[in-house]
Amino acid sequence: MDFGAIAREELVGRFSLLDYGIFIAMLAMSGALGLYCAFNGGPQNTTRQLLVADGRLPPILASTSLMASFISASFILGNVAEVYQYGTMYMFTLLSYVITIPVTAHLFMPVFYNSGTLSCYEYLERRFNRTLRMLAVAAYIAQMLIYIAIQLYAPALALSNVTGMGIWTAVIAIGVVCTIYTSVGGIKAVVYTDTFQAVCMIIALMIIVVVGIDRVGGLAVVWDIAMKGGRIHFDETDPNPTVRHSIWGLVIGSSFSNLASYATNQMMVLRYHTVSSLPRAKLVVWGNLPLLAIVLMLSCFSGLMTYAFFHGCDPVATKLISSHDELLPYFVMVVLGETRGLPGVFAAGIFAASLSSISSAINSLANVCYMDIICLIWPKISNETGARIINALGVACGILSIVLVLFAQIMGDVLKATYVINSGLGGPLLGVFSVGMFLPFVNSKGATVGLLASLVVSLWLNVGSFLSLETVSPQLPISVEKCMNTYMSAMGMDTYVPPSAEQWTPPEHFAVHQISYLWYTPIATLVLLLVSVPVSFLTGANDPRTTDPRLIARPFDSLSPWLSQEVRDKLAFNVGADLEPKEKGAHGVMGTERPVFVPADVASHHIATVFDNEIFHQTRC
Repeated sequence: MDFGAIAREELVGRFSLLDYGIFIAMLAMSGALGLYCAFNGGPQNTTRQLLVADGRLPPILASTSLMASFISASFILGNVAEVYQYGTMYMFTLLSYVITIPVTAHLFMPVFYNSGTLSCYEYLERRFNRTLRMLAVAAYIAQMLIYIAIQLYAPALALSNVTGMGIWTAVIAIGVVCTIYTSVGGIKAVVYTDTFQAVCMIIALMIIVVVGIDRVGGLAVVWDIAMKGGRIHFDETDPNPTVRHSIWGLVIGSSFSNLASYATNQMMVLRYHTVSSLPRAKLVVWGNLPLLAIVLMLSCFSGLMTYAFFHGCDPVATKLISSHDELLPYFVMVVLGETRGLPGVFAAGIFAASLSSISSAINSLANVCYMDIICLIWPKISNETGARIINALGVACGILSIVLVLFAQIMGDVLKATYVINSGLGGPLLGVFSVGMFLPFVNSKGATVGLLASLVVSLWLNVGSFLSLETVSPQLPISVEKCMNTYMSAMGMDTYVPPSAEQWTPPEHFAVHQISYLWYTPIATLVLLLVSVPVSFLTGANDPRTTDPRLIARPFDSLSPWLSQEVRDKLAFNVGADLEPKEKGAHGVMGTERPVFVPADVASHHIATVFDNEIFHQTRC
């Protein structure tokens, strides 16, 4: 048999009972840990417990859970495929994390925390109006339902093709386990299981990378092969926006995309409220920087390792696998599959990444449906009834997500589809929160028109790019010289004709869908800014001096603390200058449509730990 060319039937046989046992043990441990958290110390039967775990979770657990929510199985498999096809430029994404984390920790997150808004969309109502809140809620629900379905389907598809594990077996197993502990245990169960799953994911990646590189011949050999194959390059500085991955797009464009997740996605924001103080909430965010760096580097080195082994026998060209998403599972089964237990460790790690993202998304979706829909329709709902409804919403969201996998199956490239959904809907939402927090003169009309315009442009860019057949940037050259017979058989050839390298020249006429996907989120944010500001002034801009200062970010307080208070106030548009101390949130009720109780010292005591369950519930409904 040609080098590296092993039939699917043989690989399936390598996934032993021990490997299935390891995979099932991970699922069982996740479910058991989630249920233990749900009932340890009494059942989670109040809205405060289900939504924020009484605001008493350890920061290290909340931080690890935050990272696990961001890192999905699609992220890992996609990074491997990215480096294999296009090289190491993608590693510059690390610099985007260096921007995303401090901006989130010191600008966006404190606004949500200090204002006591557990739902991002509650913030939009208090800053603008209910219409905008409901428009954003609709966009978010659509985004998360499709996201969950894709995250259920993508790893199941990639692993089933090389391990023989049934797609629907994996989908239903993950969906049911997530739904049970998420609906019963709320955010506490999600955070603890996320932490366990993050550990499983990182350990599995470390084992696969260390053992895999050793089997290929060592790190020096891997690097040398990748260098000769043109995979090692860090010098793409062309500012042309049609360049798929330049340093500008990877740092600036990715920063916007990551902010759409970390700064304004309810899945992340709710975790900031699970700790007891603002300094701890900042630690939750900052703790993600090293964790993100570790997972990014491990997945990128997995891509180099995979290329080093298959550089002479590309498994996609030889039709041994159907897509590049399957590269890492195929490598594990070919190179490590004869070592019993390693395929099971890998499968457990990949599905742990999937579990953590899906459970967080289901939890977030159920909470948004409760806080932003049920509470508005049924404002007099009791605390106990509210808790039961949250449980039921978790079950309903989980079941609906499994059903939507049928939709994910027809979307084609599921990894690309993930980005389309996150960028197409997440970009405009980042924009509306940004103008709300940083431009206090923007009014509700400007924000609403801006959001609608941004959604139209963003979906047009993302969906158009997804459906476009134009090749913007071809993959680097591949070879099948070590498995010519397999290649000729797959292609139906009698004589060997090497695969031709894809050629690409810059387009003669600029086409908007040729812009790199990395710039779509910044474009969506820019469109919202360019529309919302003039519309606000044409329709009567807000007076920043009468705007609640807790709803506005003050970047110069963090960026330029040496400036005098008077200068920093002017740079912050003198927001709240004409409000009475009580209206500024010193002790009581704000001048909003829905009263929200906040403690005197929001920097040291969080709303979720100061008030009893009933008052907490009354502030939400």
